[in-house]
Amino acid sequence: MNNKLFLCGKVITGEKKSYFRGSIATENDEILFIAENGDEATNEFIQNFRPKIIDLSHLTIIPGFIDIHTHGALGLDFVNPTQRTVDRIARQFVKEGVTGFLSSIMVLPRKEELRVLKKYATLTSPHQGARWLGIHNEGPYMSHEYKAMMDERYLRLPDINELNENVHVAEGKLRMITLAPELKGMEEFIPACKEKGITVMMGHSSATAPEVLHAISLGADGFTHLYNAMTQHTHRNPGMVSAALLKGETFAELICDGIHVDPLVIRLTYQTIGSERIVLVSDAMPGKAMADGEFVFGGIPCITKNGKAYARDTGRIAGSVIGMDDAFRNIQKFTGCSMEDAVQMCSVNPSKLIHLDQSIGSLHPHKKADFIALDNDMKVVSVIIGAERIL
Repeated sequence: MNNKLFLCGKVITGEKKSYFRGSIATENDEILFIAENGDEATNEFIQNFRPKIIDLSHLTIIPGFIDIHTHGALGLDFVNPTQRTVDRIARQFVKEGVTGFLSSIMVLPRKEELRVLKKYATLTSPHQGARWLGIHNEGPYMSHEYKAMMDERYLRLPDINELNENVHVAEGKLRMITLAPELKGMEEFIPACKEKGITVMMGHSSATAPEVLHAISLGADGFTHLYNAMTQHTHRNPGMVSAALLKGETFAELICDGIHVDPLVIRLTYQTIGSERIVLVSDAMPGKAMADGEFVFGGIPCITKNGKAYARDTGRIAGSVIGMDDAFRNIQKFTGCSMEDAVQMCSVNPSKLIHLDQSIGSLHPHKKADFIALDNDMKVVSVIIGAERIL
């Protein structure tokens, strides 16, 4: 057995419990228990198992961030999957406190989509980086009106035969799909996704609020980048945003960069639906973690400059270049929320949304020992994944 004891400062577990000065005991890659430093359980663990002791006592410990919507970094795009791409991006993500992520892919021609999914089926999670948790297919069943950066030539109506083929070729790695619920065929398609354990997110959509509420009754789980590429909340024509603010059992992604959504609207959203429903995402594009310049994102030439990414020819926002650590700090700055609430939105909720909360997303006995250490400025100082210090 490989036993370790992490001596920590404050520990925020993500389970409505915190420790002023905590200890995290691990066995192999899992948490055995969390206790206050120097209590009986900690002393017995030291005496009986003689664990390796890691001193993080001057730092705040929180669950690692989970980014369920990200398209790439370092000039690399997840629509071009290789083991090297996943490994390099996973190592980069660790630097911002991410311990798990989905690779998001944009709309592709059908043959290319199948090729990409087949390739992902052969890839594995990196040994020295954030855990790769699977695939988020952003499309292709979307509205032409709200396509945003998607190539409208390849948008189409939902097809259960395609879904079955995608699940088969991806070998269980397809975890989440974004779709427009107003499209013909969703009555059968959404329940089919749920039967296969795929999280259904709504976005890139011209749906009315009643159409969205109906999709939720069919099993839809939440909203992709709330406010962006969807019908809005207006007093005579309520749209997707109206339904998101109304329906309490769904999750809503937010890109908390201060560009995609104004900070005042982020604050209003937090006050309206609360930390239990918000999922912070980066929606990062390939120019993330690179100097300002030109990058290709989903086949479209894009420019990054002064923290903003936009399409070269149209000026349209083209994803973000923020890290999850930026989102974690920004949500506290924009809303005045507690660090505990920020953990809920960056770690706990995304794990619940993709049905992995039994193993990751919070700190609890028998869950993976995935956590990060922050200094007084909420900067990531150290990252532990599976009880191994990666950073």
